[in-house]
Parts: sequence; structure tokens; C-alpha cells
Amino acid sequence: NGWHIYNPAQEYARMGIDTDVAPNPESPWRLSQVNADYSLCATYPFKLALPRRMSDAELRIVAGFRKRGRLPAMSWCGGREL
Repeated sequence: NGWHIYNPAQEYARMGIDTDVAPNPESPWRLSQVNADYSLCATYPFKLALPRRMSDAELRIVAGFRKRGRLPAMSWCGGREL
């Protein structure tokens, strides 16, 4: 079953993002479930790596002003050295 091959929390943790799987308080990014039901942005995944300094409430406000609710979310991270 291909639905169980990819685990977003493990992948984000591998990239050094702060997750429940591997906490990393030094990361400027955090894993959020603000889009868990896809109601914030239907074209973004249910788990998002978002700037740590922004709360989910602030992100909802920002999404309201952007086309289709799109947010400043991480799409790729090459690790600490980049």
C-alpha cells in the first residue's frame, strides 16, 4: 500500500525540522497541522513545515489575504550546511 510508504513527520525530522518524532528547538522551522483538514489550503499537504516564529493563528490570518490560502511554507531543505 503506497499510502504508508511516506511519513511526513519522519521526512521533516530527517531534514532537521522540529517535529514530535525528533524535537529540534534550534530549527527555525516547525511542523504544523494547521492544514490537517485541507481547509486552509487545498493544494498544500496536511502537515506543513512553517516558520517557527509564526503561530497557527497568525498563519490563518496570512492565508486569508493570499490567493487560495497559500502560505510561506518550506518546500525543500538541504540540511544544516545550506
